[in-house]
Amino acid sequence: MRRKCKFLGKKILFVTAHPDDESYLCSGTMIRNFKARGKNILFCATAGEAGKAHLGTSATKAELKKIRKQELERVSRFLKVEKLFCPGLPDGDLESCKKKFFQKIASVAKSHKPELIIGFGPDGITGHHDHVAAWKVGSLAAKKFNLPYVSFTLPPHAVKREKGWLENRRHADHYHNDLDHAHPNLRVEIDPGVKLEALSYHKSQLDAGSAFKGYPKVTVKQMLAADYFWCD
Repeated sequence: MRRKCKFLGKKILFVTAHPDDESYLCSGTMIRNFKARGKNILFCATAGEAGKAHLGTSATKAELKKIRKQELERVSRFLKVEKLFCPGLPDGDLESCKKKFFQKIASVAKSHKPELIIGFGPDGITGHHDHVAAWKVGSLAAKKFNLPYVSFTLPPHAVKREKGWLENRRHADHYHNDLDHAHPNLRVEIDPGVKLEALSYHKSQLDAGSAFKGYPKVTVKQMLAADYFWCD
């Protein structure tokens, strides 16, 4: 990772697919950007209603959508997000509504004039179809508004070992299995406590109360030390 981070202190539009994406992938960066007098704008396409609820009780999709949107609102306040947009596009089906997704992102970019966009890369981190759709839309918006685009990546250890670990986690048909994962060329060092606290807001998504159940220990260590990105 040779590049020096040059975007802290800027107005950044973060584009994600589901609540908790921001906490895993860029929560430390958001806090650092705020402390550098930058501004954070978060666009989360869905409310995560198609995911599994770790609530101890059953919940309908409508109930889960409400719960996860509230969790996202609370963590956004913690992460010093100036503007949060969660239009409630269909969880698990972003690929089919990319046009609407793009229109909403374009409207936000036009109104709030970010200096760059940070979002998923072609691998979608896990290969999730929604993540890949968010990359297509986010990168297209960056081109339309002539903005730099920076993509999330896995930490170095996970890139090297992703075949076994991530393939075991892809237990549904909404994952791509044939994507190459980018190696990060930019690392933003973070306070591990920030990421852990951010993840704790997503209680409905914590499997057995853990944000890192099933993750390799080295990967967790790297994720708590930094956020990782790829940029031109």
